[in-house]
Amino acid sequence: MRPKLQHEKIIFGLVIKQLRHAKGLSFAELAQASGLSVSYLNEIEKGKKYPKEEKLDDLMKALGVNPDELQALLTQKPMMPVMELLASNFLNDLPLDVFGIELSKVAEIIAGAPMQVNAFISALLDISRNYALREEHFYFAALRSYLELHNNYFEDLEQAAVACSLQYALPQQRPLHTSLLSGILEQAYGYVIDDDELDTHPELRHLRAVFIPSKRRLMLNRTL
Repeated sequence: MRPKLQHEKIIFGLVIKQLRHAKGLSFAELAQASGLSVSYLNEIEKGKKYPKEEKLDDLMKALGVNPDELQALLTQKPMMPVMELLASNFLNDLPLDVFGIELSKVAEIIAGAPMQVNAFISALLDISRNYALREEHFYFAALRSYLELHNNYFEDLEQAAVACSLQYALPQQRPLHTSLLSGILEQAYGYVIDDDELDTHPELRHLRAVFIPSKRRLMLNRTL
């Protein structure tokens, strides 16, 4: 048996999950019937594992299907758009991990309404082509939506800001003077702050700042 590709594992996991639900089996019950561990079955349904032949046979017997029936389920019409989409690079190019989204979860949503989701994704692709949307536009849009969903308030950031104020005895008066902030960056974090260099690079003048990690050099735009 050749090694399965990622999208094949995901489709297989979706079908196994459907069969388990159709049988009304819990993970524990299927584990007992098949001899496979609960954690292993969970990995299969998430599209992370594909069982070897002997384990696959035990799993099919526990679910009451034969190889032909399983193959028919794997290639059923509703799964085809999901398979095509997963086999393409579209979903892989999206930074799903940045947002804590598992690819298998996206596949599960698509499998529930494949034609509608495919139409939606096709519309997104058309929009991105027609309006020349780039990757950074996606990130900015996602960030704006995330901020709005949380009313731009994040408890951990607020606590970190308070801790920073106490650590460096920052005054209550706002805004803080730039020399104070520059001093903290330079003395506490070893930054080199340069507000002249960007003027010598016209192609960078639209940027607020440029940070060079290897040199801990922060070049600021003087026109801010």
